[in-house]
Amino acid sequence: VLEVRLYNGFNGETYGAIQRLEDFTLGQTVAGYGIYYKDISGIQNGAPDGLALVHDTLGVLQFLSYEGTFTAAGGPAAGLTSTDIGVEEDHPVPPAGHSLQLTGIGDSYFDFHYSASPTGWAGPMPATKGQVNTNQTIVPEPASMAGWVALAASGWFMARRAGRSRRRYARRNPLV
Repeated sequence: VLEVRLYNGFNGETYGAIQRLEDFTLGQTVAGYGIYYKDISGIQNGAPDGLALVHDTLGVLQFLSYEGTFTAAGGPAAGLTSTDIGVEEDHPVPPAGHSLQLTGIGDSYFDFHYSASPTGWAGPMPATKGQVNTNQTIVPEPASMAGWVALAASGWFMARRAGRSRRRYARRNPLV
């Protein structure tokens, strides 16, 4: 089971409801990857704040933040320091219909990381709810890992539907 946990960077604690994959909607499917999305109201736009992608048995897969880094004080990411995606939304209120987006070419977070910008993230850009991000191309390896691929701060992520990978995914702090 995959879930998204929201984090308040001021105190390092989780907030809001736990968002589970089964509560997301499957949008576009590209090269065997499904784009899942969900509107999550009340996401904080402070400096910093973040979110964690958590697997029920593997633990924290990603712990991302925007507008700086922080160390989680509670929840599944407790003790981990977030990775700042390097872009932020406008203050005090982000423009409606826009999001922060992972860009580049590949089939895993590491392929996109450093591909189009120093962090692989861009924005705010017009939202692509349920679709591949602007300036993002999904190009799978000959055989790709089952499980998670990437998480976007706009409230959606991609999950691989089937396959295996030649890659080794080792647990690192804070990304896998």
